[in-house]
Amino acid sequence: MDVLSVIIPIFLFALIGYILGKTKLIDFGAKNFISKIVYYLALPALILRSILFFDFKNIFSFDLVAVNVLSTLTLFALVFPLAFLIKNKKK
Repeated sequence: MDVLSVIIPIFLFALIGYILGKTKLIDFGAKNFISKIVYYLALPALILRSILFFDFKNIFSFDLVAVNVLSTLTLFALVFPLAFLIKNKKK
């Protein structure tokens, strides 16, 4: 049901835009203006809203972050010294 609540408005807006374009109620300049408003204002606002209402307390796992950080640092500590051993003789 959540998927339909996201997909249906998108298709409705696309259908409205198609109908307005076919009936010549909006011209090419208006389409560009509306596209810029959506791209520069509406989309960032939607992304910001989803970040603000995201429930980090229930999702965040310190153990997972610690394992990722430790594995990254371990791999870096192992590979970084090897970079000095492997030299490109063409340079």
